[in-house]
Amino acid sequence: MATFVGEKASTRISKVWSIMNPDMHRTFSPDRQNSFVICIIAGIVATCFSLNAAAQEFFHHDRFLNGELQGNWGRQLGNGNIDSTPGEFVLHDPNDVSAWWLTRIDGERVDRRSEWSFRARVTLDEIVGRDNVFFAVGTSLYHHAGIRETIDGDNFLRAGICNGDVCETPNIEVPYSYLGEEVLVQYDGFGDEIIGTVWKDGNSDSQVQVEHFFPLSDTFPAIALANGSATIHELWISSEPIPISFLSGDFDGNGNLDAADIDALLGAADGQDTRFDVTGDDVVDMTDHRTWVKDRKNTWYGDANLDGEFNSSDLVAVFQAGHYEDGIAMNSGWANGDWNGDGYFDSGDLVVAFQDGGFELGQRTRRTVAVPEPMNSVRLVVILGLVALKRRRLTRTLDVGCQSCARACRA
Repeated sequence: MATFVGEKASTRISKVWSIMNPDMHRTFSPDRQNSFVICIIAGIVATCFSLNAAAQEFFHHDRFLNGELQGNWGRQLGNGNIDSTPGEFVLHDPNDVSAWWLTRIDGERVDRRSEWSFRARVTLDEIVGRDNVFFAVGTSLYHHAGIRETIDGDNFLRAGICNGDVCETPNIEVPYSYLGEEVLVQYDGFGDEIIGTVWKDGNSDSQVQVEHFFPLSDTFPAIALANGSATIHELWISSEPIPISFLSGDFDGNGNLDAADIDALLGAADGQDTRFDVTGDDVVDMTDHRTWVKDRKNTWYGDANLDGEFNSSDLVAVFQAGHYEDGIAMNSGWANGDWNGDGYFDSGDLVVAFQDGGFELGQRTRRTVAVPEPMNSVRLVVILGLVALKRRRLTRTLDVGCQSCARACRA
């Protein structure tokens, strides 16, 4: 080891060793000391690389609101074509198979990975050219989860790998049609296992799953279509398993009722997307908003962090976010203080929250619900004053804490 370590470096390593392990400093020779310290440094470097890789997890969710996939596909195999409109992404392949590799998304290159989770909300539109239509999500190495419907009305789910004439794809029959019906199909490739799942939104009884064990390799996410057309309404791509949720109101399918869901509902208000019709009246409006808050999430207006309570911590959080009467159009969501659904955080949101009557009452229960009191202007002024005072005190506390931290770092 001494052959590869310079004299100055060796001296410095010896000093490091004596500081780290003063009792053993005389026991080990300089060469042994060099070996130990260099191994420790190598371990630290490896850990840093590991932490950096872990921090670069990938997630992408797209509803095609601008009429096209955000970014671009990257590479296409086959002669299929794309016809997209806002909210829909239509793939066509009349009598063969086409695949689209997602090597770039949002203008950024996608890193190859061996493990992917890929979900699509899709409708098979028609069978063209042959006796079945097939759609799959998976990877550019042909690992996939696919759905297939025949002209005889038989429906299947398969998972595995299919490359040319070589296929390892166990099939399972599915008891409902894909043609003209929205379904969700998901590919999960983790470890040496591929799992394919198909289900109808919000219907746990419709879930069908098949698995196949096969070694996975680094690759890109991809979709494929054969012998027909399919409309993708929404897709999710992740380097971590995407939870499958049957919660009513969990619009992004992540297994939680969170701020992203209620913000998505507001984004769909007055539109025709019935996935956001929580009440089932074929209209997406503020009645759905209230039903989501009070019945689905069972919480109070003003519960910014959606922990089930409306208290001072919620007020501190929304004022710290800095959206209060900032004059920026439609820049606020539930977590930033927009509780009345107009896209802003202002006094109107505070009126809604305090009129709901849950401030500092703890968890909301369906059996014990507070009766809201009328909100007069004097009370609102008092509340705003208290909130502003709390905000100033919090800001001063944070400033003092940051200054103390800065002094400690300079010492």
